[in-house]
Amino acid sequence: MTRRQPRTLSVSLDDRARIPFAVIGALLLVTSVMVVGILESREAPDVDADRAAAMDRTETAAQSELRGIVVDATQQAAAQPMTTSSVDGLEGLSEDAVFERYLELLIYLGAQESLSNAGQSVGDAETTVSLEGEVPDDPAAAFDDADDLVTVAERDDGDGLLDVTLERVTITLEDGDAVVDERTLPELTVTVGTPILELQQAAREYE
Repeated sequence: MTRRQPRTLSVSLDDRARIPFAVIGALLLVTSVMVVGILESREAPDVDADRAAAMDRTETAAQSELRGIVVDATQQAAAQPMTTSSVDGLEGLSEDAVFERYLELLIYLGAQESLSNAGQSVGDAETTVSLEGEVPDDPAAAFDDADDLVTVAERDDGDGLLDVTLERVTITLEDGDAVVDERTLPELTVTVGTPILELQQAAREYE
């Protein structure tokens, strides 16, 4: 009589065949959850990096824009100098002082008009640049605002370098339609090579 083989082995093989598939399915599920979690966690740093880069680039661009504004203002002041004025606050000042206030005004007007060109865009982050207030219609008030916000200083060593400081420049960061950051720079300073103040003084002394 032929002996029947026990069926315990086939059951064991069947179980061994099923267990790996269950484990693999669980591992795939866990792995997919981990991947999604990693991708989501990476999103925030990327956004922060874009915003930080936009703010840093904007400050650099604002300096470059201001330098161009100063160059244009010195050229205009040299071509059309003003050494006397009947505007309130300028009467009684020396010719050199009036010319310097005039140069400050030209820089102030240029900044109000062109400093916004320094705005940057990085990813979804966008920046805008603005100067405090608006240009007053009253000439005396405009000269006063320029004197408050712009400082022009000639280097003592007489090397033809002019230090110009613009105060209260605001950089606004937007992501979509939301303002997410705003930074007001106490001072924005550039150095421009121009002997304009020396030339003005020399021309006055010659006259």
